[in-house]
Amino acid sequence: MHLKRATQYAIQVLVYLNLRGATYPGWVARREIAERLNIPRVFLARVCRQLVRSGLVEVQRGPGGGFRLASGVESVSVGSILQMLEGPDWAAACILGFPECTDDQWCPLHPLWQSIRESLTVALQGWTLEDLTREAMRRGLSV
Repeated sequence: MHLKRATQYAIQVLVYLNLRGATYPGWVARREIAERLNIPRVFLARVCRQLVRSGLVEVQRGPGGGFRLASGVESVSVGSILQMLEGPDWAAACILGFPECTDDQWCPLHPLWQSIRESLTVALQGWTLEDLTREAMRRGLSV
């Protein structure tokens, strides 16, 4: 399993917006997000468009505008977020990278990976964006 860089950045942005919104409600400039999370601004623009299209983030253009979490997003599960960003088969790829690895014709690690993948999917459905934010705060992330 490998998450796209855009997905990794998107989850970082969601956690940051949730953390920032709890401390300083309002719109967050893309420049602030890019600087705080060390994400290239051009790449961040693409990530933010994807977050807006998925309904996870709202945007306001113009002076004083920026981004903020859409209402209720903090209670969305990490598993659901991954499905939105990566697609429904986000964890289905072969762990060893064999393109022909399937449930019918599998690689040596397929049975073990299938079990781990199922457990991971269940666990991530139980974790919300709020849980990730709380964990980030516990580990010292601040705005």
